[in-house]
This record gives sequence, structure tokens and C-alpha cells, in this order.
Amino acid sequence: MAEYHIYPNTEKNLSIKYYLSSNSNISGVYLASPDSNDGISQSLPYNIGTDGIGKYVSFIIPSLNYWDMIYINRNISVPSGQIYEAESAIKTNVTVNTNHTGYSGSGFVDGFAESGDEVTFQVNVQTPGIRTLSFKYANQTGYPATRHIYIDGSYAGTISMENQVNWNTWSTKSMQADMTEGIHSICIYFDTTDSHAINLDSLTIS
Repeated sequence: MAEYHIYPNTEKNLSIKYYLSSNSNISGVYLASPDSNDGISQSLPYNIGTDGIGKYVSFIIPSLNYWDMIYINRNISVPSGQIYEAESAIKTNVTVNTNHTGYSGSGFVDGFAESGDEVTFQVNVQTPGIRTLSFKYANQTGYPATRHIYIDGSYAGTISMENQVNWNTWSTKSMQADMTEGIHSICIYFDTTDSHAINLDSLTIS
């Protein structure tokens, strides 16, 4: 019997937009392929920009096979007090507002109220081990609000954020996670089983 191998098509001039937190510093975008340059990485031109979701790096891959590799050389600045502001994170289906008092930074995330909404922090953990993740939020819906937490794409737990007296009153909800040294992605996500709106101000790592 004949044996057939089917491989994905080669992509040509593939346009990429990759979102980053605003405290990310990019020093290069690279393509490595065993098919060219003896497998040595080649630098790709790139642009940095911002839109409603957040900061991004955009570039064009001239040719891409499934065995090729793209990597971005980046560094995440550690903010004072390890307080990562939500308005500077990667935002999906949410907005930034300043119409309540008591927030830190330049504003807070508003409209965090429906399934599919999310805020993703890119953080730089400098000391490995059990870290405490504290989310500063406001909630005056009359009910506890829940959100799923994902770390580097893996489910890490669900937090419940109690109702407060008004939208100007902020509280924190914390959870612990065992984290390695280096850059991580921490996503707070409104899943289909979650409920009720919140405003989100920041994430503190201690």
C-alpha cells in the first residue's frame, strides 16, 4: 500500500500583530528555519503601535512552514511595588475609565461584564516560588462576581469578588501560585460560568 504524507501549505507574506503589555520592551523579532541560512536566525523588520486592545508589535513573515520558528526578544519592566495596572494590560472587550475615585495609575478597566471579556497581564517574576496574586477591584452589583484565572494559558483557579458599598470602594481578592523566575502571562477571564460586572484596577504580585 502506498504511503502518503500531507503537509500544511507554506504561508507567504504572513502579517502578524502580537499584543504586549505597555511595560514590554522589544529588541528584536526573528525567524529561524532549517530551510535557509543554515538554520541561523534572521532578523525581521517590525513596528510598535497601540490600539484599543493595547500595545502591539507587528511584522511580516516572508515565508513560513510549520517547522519554522518565530521568536520575539522582549523584556518586561517591573513596576514600582510590583503593581501592574489593568489599563496597561492587554484588554479584550473592555474599556478604560476614570469616572470613579480611588484607583491607582491613570485609570481602571471598565465594562468587564460579559462572557469572553478578559484582561491579560504580562509580568516579570524575579523570585521563584509561591507568589501571592492580588487583584484590586470594585463591585457594586449587589452580588459576588467570579472570574477564572489562567497563568501561561493553564487554569489556575477561580476567584470570587464580594459586593462593596459603591463603585468608589475598592477591595482586593488574592490567590497563590507557584511561579518560576521570568516572564509570565496572567489572565483574568469572564468564563461562561462566571457572573456579574466588576471594575479592575490592578494586579499586585508579592
